[in-house]
Amino acid sequence: MAGASAPLRRLGAELRRLRETAGRTQTDVGAAIGRSHATLVNWERGKTKISKSDLVCLLAELRAPLEVRKALEQLREEAGGGAGQWVVYGLPDWLRPFVSFEEDAVTETSFQPVIIDGLL
Repeated sequence: MAGASAPLRRLGAELRRLRETAGRTQTDVGAAIGRSHATLVNWERGKTKISKSDLVCLLAELRAPLEVRKALEQLREEAGGGAGQWVVYGLPDWLRPFVSFEEDAVTETSFQPVIIDGLL
């Protein structure tokens, strides 16, 4: 995957929040479910998509409530292949991460220099 999708980043943030609330480390949780520290880092940063079975194991290990489990499983499904609703536009692969960034943007800043003739 060229870049993380917005749902994948949200899923990762929620997984990190659950782990931190449980007072567990990435290394500790990773060892408990048979995954490396690096794998958990990538999941929590939204860099790689967690498999359905790994998500079930992780949520069980963190003792997530049933409603939280269902919501996170839905979020994982929304993450899909990373193309989302933009697939109908036939965007090239290199452009898809930028579209994801656009969807996440909360503010826009623009700089336009003003040139006044005659002043130096």
